[in-house]
Amino acid sequence: MTPRLLLRAGAPLAVAALALGAGPAAAQAAATPGWSVAQVYGASSGYPDLQGVAASGPDAAWVSGNTVAGLVIDHWNGTSWNGLTPPAAFETNGSASVNDMVIGASSRNDMWTFPYVSATAVVQYALERHDGTWKTFKLTKSAGVNATAVFSPSNVWAFGMTDVPTASGYGSPYVRRYNGKTWKSASMPGDALSVSPLSASDMWAWGPTTKTLGQSLPDFAAMHWNGASWSTLAVPRYVVSGGRAIVQQLVATGPDSLWVAEGLQANRGTGQPPAAGLVLAHWNGHKWRLVARNRSVTGQGGLVGDGTGGVWLQAVTGTSGPDEFLHYSGGQLAAVAEPTAGPGETTSVASMARVPGTTSLWAAASVGPDASGIGQGGILRYVG
Repeated sequence: MTPRLLLRAGAPLAVAALALGAGPAAAQAAATPGWSVAQVYGASSGYPDLQGVAASGPDAAWVSGNTVAGLVIDHWNGTSWNGLTPPAAFETNGSASVNDMVIGASSRNDMWTFPYVSATAVVQYALERHDGTWKTFKLTKSAGVNATAVFSPSNVWAFGMTDVPTASGYGSPYVRRYNGKTWKSASMPGDALSVSPLSASDMWAWGPTTKTLGQSLPDFAAMHWNGASWSTLAVPRYVVSGGRAIVQQLVATGPDSLWVAEGLQANRGTGQPPAAGLVLAHWNGHKWRLVARNRSVTGQGGLVGDGTGGVWLQAVTGTSGPDEFLHYSGGQLAAVAEPTAGPGETTSVASMARVPGTTSLWAAASVGPDASGIGQGGILRYVG
């Protein structure tokens, strides 16, 4: 399949090709270069809603999510995906539910995930699986975790926000660090809606700044951790569909390479979706540069590096067909249709993770619907 090239700021269009592998909906992930559906979870698996994905190497990846029966964690061992049995406390019944979209890992032997259980109250937990054994931490009843950075079994971050409403609709920052023994409070200059860690002394996050949370539209900034303290970096608000866009996604691909995708914000009062449009900008350690535009995207998610200096982005097009991946590489932004599990089906990606040291990616997704008309949990794979 030949990707469709999109408008790039300041450069002519050119034709490029990217081979797609139409992998089977089977337990074994295809090795054919390109995107494929590696795994589908249907009725026999309880139709899981897969939300989070993490990878620490070619032989270690995880997805997280939930079914009506409780928490779902699956593990890739380099050959196949296999279910892990979570602690019994995360099996649910009709009076409770579990959700889990935040997961991270520092090695094949150490993975962390952050489910929350909703019953009479909502309780946020941290779960560590170390050398095949689970350890459970109850974090809070007043905040939810949005993101994590896992550097080692004794250096783990959890980022979220408290449930105290502000004029902007965002709560106050919630930041905790685990030192191998206890969780301790930390502070930062804004809400971390997502994080992009390069190392324990070089980590980026983005979100509304604490100083502007009282405004209906707060300032969104990039935030940097240098191993000792946080600082902020202003991000230009580019014009999209006649309005000033805000950061929607951020990823760091090197010490002096930061990418942001911007779009218009949905109306938080009426729930009206934003106007279509996306811009991709790059920070080289000294200045920002607008590198690409796409005028048709209505939603976006999962910005990750491609391992060769470019980035992948999941995009919602608002059409009746499958959503798309956008790949920026070599000065061009190309649209690639997401793979499907069968004719007439669609795919919707929840999150993506690159396999460290490679150009391959994993994605947690929803695929289908199946013959019963129900969406299925799916795992997508990109082989570079």
